[in-house]
Amino acid sequence: MNQATPGSVNPYAPPTADGQPLQTATMDFYREGDDLVVRKESALPDICLRTGEPTGGRMRTKKLSWIPPWTVVVFVLIRIIGIICMLVARKTANVTFALSEQAEAKRKQGLQIGFGVAGVGLVLVIAGVALESDGGVGAALVGGIALFVGLILAAVLHRPYQLRKMAGDYVYLRIKPVALEAFEAYRAQSQVVAAPVPSQSPFG
Repeated sequence: MNQATPGSVNPYAPPTADGQPLQTATMDFYREGDDLVVRKESALPDICLRTGEPTGGRMRTKKLSWIPPWTVVVFVLIRIIGIICMLVARKTANVTFALSEQAEAKRKQGLQIGFGVAGVGLVLVIAGVALESDGGVGAALVGGIALFVGLILAAVLHRPYQLRKMAGDYVYLRIKPVALEAFEAYRAQSQVVAAPVPSQSPFG
């Protein structure tokens, strides 16, 4: 496991005209196994979260939401209590990251696939209800499944990351190895190494 500890905001960031610091990437991220661990409310450097390439400033801020897996189990068993548990245990965080044109195209493609499948499912549901027959019931059932699967695909395929969990002040993102290595290389190159302090000789 390759692990480092998070850093802090760059104290040498240039100020803006009104004296406020520019929004720059922080070192509040590190690698833990196959995950990129990011501090909440922080900005990642200009590295595409999918491809690991510089994007030329194509940054976006995304509000992430995560619920513990055990709340889903409770929801399956006891719906009302499960919903209450989800609302109470739900965690959110804002993270600013970059997406390249290629990654943005992939994101849109994922949405199109997911909503396309969901659209077909919705048509089957409407047609099945209109038929009012055994065949119509079967079509409506298949359509309902397709609608559900399509919405899941739209939610999953358009994301350049997998939100694994939130713990404390940190968000754990599973991203592609090429992007993870790019962030790790950026962090290694950006470490500030203190100049050695010369030893004092007792003889002057």
